[in-house]
Amino acid sequence: MLIIKKAALFLIVALSFAASSFAQNSPLMITGTVTGVKPTGPYVEPFTRKDGRPVRKDTYFEISLRLQYFNRGDVPLIVLRPDNFIGTRKIFFLDIPSLDSPVEATSDEWILPEVSDKMPRFLRAFDNPFGPMGYFRKIEPGQSVEFMVVIRAKTGFKVELREDISPKKPKLEFAIPEYAYFKMQFSLKMKDPLPVAEAKSRLSKIGTLLTTADGDFFFETDVIINKLPD
Repeated sequence: MLIIKKAALFLIVALSFAASSFAQNSPLMITGTVTGVKPTGPYVEPFTRKDGRPVRKDTYFEISLRLQYFNRGDVPLIVLRPDNFIGTRKIFFLDIPSLDSPVEATSDEWILPEVSDKMPRFLRAFDNPFGPMGYFRKIEPGQSVEFMVVIRAKTGFKVELREDISPKKPKLEFAIPEYAYFKMQFSLKMKDPLPVAEAKSRLSKIGTLLTTADGDFFFETDVIINKLPD
């Protein structure tokens, strides 16, 4: 049993290293800036208050990011948009500004339950003769595009309460970073590689659809400073 666990751990580390190596060697470079972090979440029912504040049943943090995608290659790239992403979005919190730094904490994006599965619509978009541009963006060589993204995480920050200017009002909630840096990974595993292969062939006239060798989608940002705007 111990041997199986060690083998599984080794596989996870190997896959993470391979994914990170792919991101670092990619013609796409992704940088980011934190524009705001807000504590939020559903309130306890029936509605109750503590210290003049509504009591939350669950607290998570909405992290607003400005991401810049830069094409450092010599051919146009077609990349999956981070603001309309249907895969997995992970945050890896770091204490040292290096992609190879030990990960101090990890948070999958926390979202409310989806009403419907988005994958069928995503696959139908590949049939568009002009390309699935509702989910993708083309970037010319040496150019960059910017996306505004909101990620919901349950770790990496703590809530600090501060008095309002008016003592009669409830205390204000502020998100305080617990780690100095973080990086993000966007990944989408495709069960059927055929639609992606066909789309890559069809779109090759206008650019390179950026995927892994297996036809999956994986993107990793550079290290982002976890500092809130003044």
